[in-house]
Amino acid sequence: MPPRIRSDGGSRSPVFEQCVDRCPRVRHRPGLVDGPSRVGTVSSVATPLEGLERIRAAAASGELDRVCERLGVGMLVVFGSAVDPDRVRAPGDLDIAVSLRAGAAGDLVDVVNALIDLTGTSDIDVLELGRAGVVARARALGPPSEPLYEATAGDVARAQMAALTSAMETAPLRRRDLELLADR
Repeated sequence: MPPRIRSDGGSRSPVFEQCVDRCPRVRHRPGLVDGPSRVGTVSSVATPLEGLERIRAAAASGELDRVCERLGVGMLVVFGSAVDPDRVRAPGDLDIAVSLRAGAAGDLVDVVNALIDLTGTSDIDVLELGRAGVVARARALGPPSEPLYEATAGDVARAQMAALTSAMETAPLRRRDLELLADR
């Protein structure tokens, strides 16, 4: 059964509203609930591993470059269990990190829509690097991540060095925070 997106009455989030209004994969199904709620389904055709192969093929053909340039993506990296060579089971989703350039023509919803189209699956998690915390950024850009697009040569390498350095430098502070929380 495909995943369901649901929002009730006054608790609708702005992101949900944008997605319902603009996502080509989300369809209104007015008969499913009573009242002002909206319910949609997201169709998924490919598995996360098939999606990974499709986005790799799009990168090799130049299609990913064209999409990223059109939407103002500065960098795109695949990470997580789908690219982990030591995985013991099939991944549940495809993790993709993106960096949007300032003044980008598209926004994150446009990027997600384009990635769903490129991969053929809605089983993707998209991390916007500019909003990510230190640990998330380091996990997305560290090994075994797989960079698929960068607007300027060296962008990924610089971002990787900055993310991993920041994670190493702040590790003692994060560890101390956990110790203080445990003492409470």
